[in-house]
Amino acid sequence: MNSTLQQLNKIAERFSSNENQDELAHDLEALLVALHESELMAEHKPEGLSSLVKERADFFFDISKPREEYFIPTGYKEFDKELSGWRKGELAVIAARPGMGKTQLMIDMAVRIAKQGISCGILALEQNKTSVVNRIISNLSFLSQVTVMKGVFNSDEKAKIKDALNIMQQLPIWIVDQHIGSAILIIERCKQLIAEQKTEVIFIDYIQLIGTIHRRNNRETELAIITRMLKRLAVEQNVVIVILSQLSRAVETRASGSKRPMLSDLRESGAIEQDADKVMFLYRPEYYGLTEDENGNSTSRRAELIVSKNKIGTMLDIPLKVNPNFTAFMDYVEGVNDIVISEERLNEIRYTKEDLDEPF
Repeated sequence: MNSTLQQLNKIAERFSSNENQDELAHDLEALLVALHESELMAEHKPEGLSSLVKERADFFFDISKPREEYFIPTGYKEFDKELSGWRKGELAVIAARPGMGKTQLMIDMAVRIAKQGISCGILALEQNKTSVVNRIISNLSFLSQVTVMKGVFNSDEKAKIKDALNIMQQLPIWIVDQHIGSAILIIERCKQLIAEQKTEVIFIDYIQLIGTIHRRNNRETELAIITRMLKRLAVEQNVVIVILSQLSRAVETRASGSKRPMLSDLRESGAIEQDADKVMFLYRPEYYGLTEDENGNSTSRRAELIVSKNKIGTMLDIPLKVNPNFTAFMDYVEGVNDIVISEERLNEIRYTKEDLDEPF
């Protein structure tokens, strides 16, 4: 404590002498981080194995005690079947090239999770609240974002918008759209969401927009600090933190010609890859003009969630389908949602009520 007071006094003296304000802010923030870590050390004492064994035994065999859920379903069948959903306490990364749809996938996941009554937080570091809300409306109504932004609808579209708004009023989704640049402020915002809104999953869009107090370091070292802080928060608060990340241009210039992303394509990949429990890439072949996969199947509206790192499970590719207006992702079922029927053809084969009342 004496050492801390001495450091605070030195910062105060430097402040009074009009030293560079940015440097002072960095040093003060570093001191606050160090104090927080000291508090954590004091709070977390070593625990005997016998007490931990009893807790596990109660979980496995004592049905009279409430069971804590360790996994949060995403609503995607293949994802939840193979990975059991998101695991509480984990830090996950979803990465993709710009325009691939990672923000829309985040929105789709948040909506699916919130529909289960699970509180979600969205830290939109690049967009404002209106943009996020418009994306959610598009997701639920299946109307394009352009249509929603214009706000001029025909009767059918208006009905879809009203249905979407009614659903949204029931969704426990909390949006923060401050352009927060500091990792420590991100952490405080996350803690606020957890304490006040009981959020269990927090999405952050996206990590390259977050900075730290350690600006004298290179970017990879800076990101190592950020991911370590976010991972620690996930463990301490027993929540899921999902951060979106950009991919480097290397994926598009790879000599082999393959555009499927890999861990080395992560921008400043070392830090992100090391601390994340899961790393997955969103990949759409048709983004690169590929109309068929290696088996000759159409890639139209096809997407893959490529799980390239998973600390407690397998690596796999999860197939998904994007709806026509690119507002929502769906489970991909081979031979089922490959079939696309035009609206005109649907009208031809759709029975009206009068048709159904007529005897055959």
